[in-house]
Amino acid sequence: MLDYDGTLAPIVSDPARARLDREMLAVLKQLAARDDLMVAVISGRALADLKRKVRLDSIYYAGCHGMEMEGPGWSYVHPKMEMISVKICHLENYLRGILGRVRGSIIENKRYALTVHYRKVAARDRRKVEEVARQAEKSFSKWLKMEPGRMSFEYKPTVNWNKGKSVEILLRLHRANNPYPIYIGDDLTDESAFKRMLHKGLGILVNNNERPYQTSAVIRIRSVRHVRQFLQYLAYTV
Repeated sequence: MLDYDGTLAPIVSDPARARLDREMLAVLKQLAARDDLMVAVISGRALADLKRKVRLDSIYYAGCHGMEMEGPGWSYVHPKMEMISVKICHLENYLRGILGRVRGSIIENKRYALTVHYRKVAARDRRKVEEVARQAEKSFSKWLKMEPGRMSFEYKPTVNWNKGKSVEILLRLHRANNPYPIYIGDDLTDESAFKRMLHKGLGILVNNNERPYQTSAVIRIRSVRHVRQFLQYLAYTV
């Protein structure tokens, strides 16, 4: 089970330009073709966007941290998500009305979640972005909560949900004998999944220097390139 941005694809200044390289796509195809493995990509991106990025039919996808999921012959949408999508549109309009004047800010509507990216914002303007983001959190706190990410602020529904719950659903779907789950991610939003791996699998954190923090992952690796090398080892050696 893998995050997308910062794990399968490098972090870039414009999230729309994040791409899998050929070698990463090839190893994912190889892993997906094995009968003894389940491959899943779990991301904060919208499900449709995530599927366009990866383009493999035989794996599982969990968009918006798993609030919308699909796999071979199966799908799931959290029951409160249609109402949330309306609130996300209201939040988007509110933020664009203010941050539209802040050069470099990017507002990404994921239908059931929303992210404000400030990687391209000048250092002198980043405090303003944070102030606006926190004020928006107060205004929409009945429906949405904000979490800081890698040069971003992400708004998610106030339902009791996270990537860890998505992992539990996917593990129940995969009924192999004595499964050994592996989760690889790079951000604070992956911590709930790492906690699910404790005592039952392996959590791997892709290190970054933007936001050092304590982690429940038991292994740290350096980069997307090292993720690819690890997956190649699984695909061609194990």
